[in-house]
Formats: sequence, structure tokens, C-alpha cells
Amino acid sequence: MYEERNLRRALAASVETHGGEQAKRAAEQIVGAGPAAKKPALRSAAARELHGQGWTIIPSAFDLLETYRKPINKKLSGKKEVVFNHEVFEAGASNDGKRLQVALDGDVGAQILAVLWQELTRADVVSDEHNVNTLVALLSEAGCARQPCHTDLDPDLLTKCTEDTMPLLILVALDKDTSLQIWPMDCDEPFELPLPQYSALVFRADLRHAGSAYERSNV
Repeated sequence: MYEERNLRRALAASVETHGGEQAKRAAEQIVGAGPAAKKPALRSAAARELHGQGWTIIPSAFDLLETYRKPINKKLSGKKEVVFNHEVFEAGASNDGKRLQVALDGDVGAQILAVLWQELTRADVVSDEHNVNTLVALLSEAGCARQPCHTDLDPDLLTKCTEDTMPLLILVALDKDTSLQIWPMDCDEPFELPLPQYSALVFRADLRHAGSAYERSNV
């Protein structure tokens, strides 16, 4: 489902309101928790920011994921999928083949998912209606061009979503100097949103954005 990926080398997850139960159960088993009781509607400051402006940042909560860098690098050294970066909607956006991803599955993927889900729950930005359905490692190689402006799902299909059911995307920056181009609501021009190392950007599936261009790859 998460076919449009960005950022230098990072972790990304697609959080939607269908599927992913097996992955979520694996996460619950690793963190030693059973199925969660029904939560009330999201009320945290992070959730209000997320649905007020389209995104929020969970700062520096994922330094533990550094311990998984070796298996992530091993995955990235193998066969990878070229990520959406192909249609010239804007000057400078092209299919350069330098934005790549690989699925994180197996035990390592389940352990990373457990860390991710725990922090998302702690920040109160996911509801009982959400499940993680895709987890990938991302690499933007040296010279990777910026993506065209896009949304990860058709906004017309999301008009009936509530805050509890809106699909979300999460990007965890493993490297320094990571960023994402963001088009705020009702704005025609983007701004570059820097992501501190080990922080997570959580954003709504209807947010216009684009993966940044990078002069060099970095792990």
C-alpha cells in the first residue's frame, strides 16, 4: 500500500484502518502487552496538531532503532524496489531510480514494529481503528531528485474519515539532515520540514508532500 516513499535512509510505516492485524499482534507480543482496551477519542496535543495542520513530530524517541542498523543495512544491500519519483509534474522531479525501499519483515521487522507502535501509542496519535500494514526501509542515494508534490491516498476517498479513522504515514529518520517537503493546507508553496535524527514524522494521508532531494546518501 505504501508505494510512495521518501527521505534519505529511514524507516517508514503505513498506518491504516484495515488489515495489518497480524503485524499488530506481533508487536503486542514483543512488548509484552495483550490486546488494548478500547481507547477514548484522541485528545493529546500531538493528535490535535496532527489533525489541525496535517502532521506532527515525535522528537528523538527512536534512538533504540540504531541497534537495528546492521540488519537494515543488510536488507538495503540486497534487491530493492525503486520508489515513486518518476513523473515530471514539476521541474526537477524525475525518475532517477535513486529513491529505493525494501520491506522489513521477519523477526527484525516485528521488533522494530513493536518499538514503533509503543511510541505511537505513547504519543496518543493512533486509535483503536488503526493498524500498521506496511514497514519498509528507505534509501535516497546521492543525487536523488525531489519527488513531485503528491498525497499518499486520493483525498476524495478520505472525505468521510474521522480523526480516529484517517490513514496515517510515519517516517522515522535514522540519519541526520533528513527532511520532507510539506505543502500546508491551502498553500501553493511548500516548505522544507527538517526531521531531527531518530524523530518520527506522523502525517495524514491527505497531506501534500514530497521527498526531498539529497546530494549524498547517508546512513
